[in-house]
Amino acid sequence: MAKILLIEDDLSIAKLYKTELELDGHNVTHLENGAKTVDTAKAETPDIILLDIQLPDKDGLTILADLKDDELTKNIKVVMLTNYANEENVEKALNMGAEDFIPKHRIVPQELSAKVNSMV
Repeated sequence: MAKILLIEDDLSIAKLYKTELELDGHNVTHLENGAKTVDTAKAETPDIILLDIQLPDKDGLTILADLKDDELTKNIKVVMLTNYANEENVEKALNMGAEDFIPKHRIVPQELSAKVNSMV
């Protein structure tokens, strides 16, 4: 299946998503903050990055810009997975090249896994 890079600082949420995605056969790497996202993406070349906005060290929109500005990572699919789903963040992320924007409170792990399956 897919190689997924999950950037989520809430460990309980990350564990739920990671477990469900792995049960579906995906290979998931989890980072708790945004500082190493671009380097990890370059090293692991994931199929999809699931990216929170509110993170320690570096916010998700800045990370998205960094990913899309780098030759090695610009074509990786990025899905924003966050509770900060106001209209401004959604529009900005999609205009910056995010594949999708999913509010965490509107999706359960099984639905997220199905969404990932439909993208790979």
